[in-house]
Amino acid sequence: MKTFCFRLSFLLCALMLDPAAVTAQLTDHFSDGDFTASPGWNGDTTAWQVDDRFRLNNRDTSLSQTVYLSTSLSNSKSAKWEFLLQMNFDPSSSNRFRIYLSSTNPSLNEPLQGYFLQIGESGPEDGFDLYRQDSLAAVRILEGPAVNRNPDTLRCRFHIQRDTSGAWEIRTDPSGGKNFRFYGFVRDNHYEIGGHLGLQARYTASRSGKFYFDDLRVTNPGNAPVIPPVLAAWGTLIITEVMPDPAPVEGLPDAEFFELYNPTDSTIHLSEWTWSDNRNNSRFGDDSLVAGSWLIVCKTSDTSLFSTYGPVAGLSPFPSLNNSGDQLKLHGPFGILVDSLSYADNWYGQPGTEEGGTSLERISLSLPCFPRANWSASRALAGWTPGRSGSLDEIVLGRVFLLQTLRIRDERTLELIFNTFPQTILSLAADNYALNNGASVAHAERITDGQGILLTLNEPLRRGSLYRLSIRNMADCYGNPLKHAEHEFLLPQLPEPGEVVINEILFNPVEGGADYVEIYNRSGKILDLKDLQLAGGGNDSPAAPGSNPSTGNNPPSAGIFIADSTTLFRPGEYRLLTRYPERVAAHHLLLNPGVVIRMEHFPAFYNKSGSCMLLYGEKQIDQVHYREEMHARLIIDPEGISLEKIHFDLPAGQAGAFRSASATSGHGTPGYQNSQFLEEGNPARQITLVNRVFSPGNGLGNWLQIHYRFPEPNLIAGIRIFDAGGRMVRRLAANRLLGTTGIVTWNGRDDRGLSLQTGLYIIHMVIFSTSGSVTRFHRTCVVANKV
Repeated sequence: MKTFCFRLSFLLCALMLDPAAVTAQLTDHFSDGDFTASPGWNGDTTAWQVDDRFRLNNRDTSLSQTVYLSTSLSNSKSAKWEFLLQMNFDPSSSNRFRIYLSSTNPSLNEPLQGYFLQIGESGPEDGFDLYRQDSLAAVRILEGPAVNRNPDTLRCRFHIQRDTSGAWEIRTDPSGGKNFRFYGFVRDNHYEIGGHLGLQARYTASRSGKFYFDDLRVTNPGNAPVIPPVLAAWGTLIITEVMPDPAPVEGLPDAEFFELYNPTDSTIHLSEWTWSDNRNNSRFGDDSLVAGSWLIVCKTSDTSLFSTYGPVAGLSPFPSLNNSGDQLKLHGPFGILVDSLSYADNWYGQPGTEEGGTSLERISLSLPCFPRANWSASRALAGWTPGRSGSLDEIVLGRVFLLQTLRIRDERTLELIFNTFPQTILSLAADNYALNNGASVAHAERITDGQGILLTLNEPLRRGSLYRLSIRNMADCYGNPLKHAEHEFLLPQLPEPGEVVINEILFNPVEGGADYVEIYNRSGKILDLKDLQLAGGGNDSPAAPGSNPSTGNNPPSAGIFIADSTTLFRPGEYRLLTRYPERVAAHHLLLNPGVVIRMEHFPAFYNKSGSCMLLYGEKQIDQVHYREEMHARLIIDPEGISLEKIHFDLPAGQAGAFRSASATSGHGTPGYQNSQFLEEGNPARQITLVNRVFSPGNGLGNWLQIHYRFPEPNLIAGIRIFDAGGRMVRRLAANRLLGTTGIVTWNGRDDRGLSLQTGLYIIHMVIFSTSGSVTRFHRTCVVANKV
């Protein structure tokens, strides 16, 4: 391969393929400024000249045309090109320049195979693009980023290299000097290098004479590989420690610093990197950070203070770290955000450490984008660990990417909170979110903390309609795909008075128990518990003259919201409200723990009398005035017994609407149908025996079950069992408070606990009502003990 140079006196130089070969120079001064006689070049030679500064320049002909020059180039698998290009105008697709790095055809306006670099596209910030040409088709293989420059002049020096494997690297100096910096990298080995080298300029009449080309040099670098640079991306470098408030000093410098760590397997050069906070930004110098190492970054004037602790880089100016919190950002080349940190003084997590002298350390280096949970105060004796691994043991943090919360902010806005940072480009693409029922996402934006996304909808949500959000093509910043990508939600309807009722209340629990209130959705609406409030009032002292005897002396307390986030409440569902679910479960049967709502704050319900209210804003949805006297008259001590509503449709204030929970239910039915509930249609009294022939101790069917159903609540039962000779062998119940439905069981033993002999037995039941009526039932069963 030749080495071509035109510099100063526009001399042409020939160099053998061996990079170490001696250069033989052939000089032609072109004293008349004409290019037509230049040896080895062909094409539109009359359209070019050498100016008084010995630069190749297209002639000012006031014509719109495309002109080229080409010369032969030896075949090789690798090459290196260096040249300077100046265009005294704003390049565009109509006024652009191509350097054919390799071409199979000397005529650059005809079909060929090869590669060219093109400078010229629309816009004030042109990029430089590398193309492969296949006959007449040009394929862009590298799209370079925009380059800031003077809009009237482009002057840039290029360094392009391709190795034997087809790896291309472009370095540039937009100032025209030789301070080359990485610009782009790509692999393409469709064609070898060789055949011809060429220049092509396309311009309109107004741009004629304004192309300048100089200092072309083409060499063969031999087998030297082009090593891909470390391309900046999120997590290429990570912030591992910050010291916003170094005082009081404990053996370390009284100076602010932050620390970076390189988790990659390559050395990273920082000359194109920047650091910023909310007020200032600064650019790194010619600093570098080798793989697997830490770098202390401080004020340039403080670097000597930290030099004994490890590699140090100085910034000037150094963005000062706020003690109470700051937003810090690390950007790589081309403004790519690599890491960020929005810390606060409450992140320290240890008393006194936020007062100063202690740094914040990242707990886990393997999770570079985890939020506040991955930061804590340094536990080092000195209070910080500059230039080395932190004092905190790396903790195991889940890498499963999940949508934690979906909130409806308003009828047009959804708030999504993820358990870690979603990838920016994916999460901000509105097309990645799909909704049914005719809804769609118009816009997505990031919430300040980075883990949340706000979705703006094209139309308002309809209350009561069930929506399904499907999230597609979503991954977190580590590349983990989103699990459980479909979520149902709705904008709940609003409650009206009487649509939700207070269905049961325990206001006088046993010692160690807890108050509870059961509510029931008797409407046809899907409601939201975060819209509802619970309130209570009353006291244990006798009512004062002129006060409401049903509520006592104390006015109702302020309403307490039942839930702090959306909690759907569907038609026909129960919800059990209490502060201490575990205490309720210790004394009552919780058939459905899923309906329990733990309230961190709960109204005070007094043991003798009071009120319980369900509120929606200023509206009273339901209210119950309770008194101890509402319990069944036969109950001497009502402690631990709830009051149950006998039917959802009865007004709460109607006499007899609430009755004592039955003994057979355990004196309460929290979260499920009341023991005193009256079925529709006033059914007749029924007594049914299940397992009439039973074998005690046999494992299966070893108990007799007496099922009952009555049309009225608060009945009292006496149950005795007789043998075939008429002798009473067991008093199963005496003055037991029954519900409207229930089960009483017998284990086949007598009053002494002894097993009875095989034979026929008679069940005698006497049912008393509070009105004084008496009903008797007789049923028979068989005890079949094993012989």
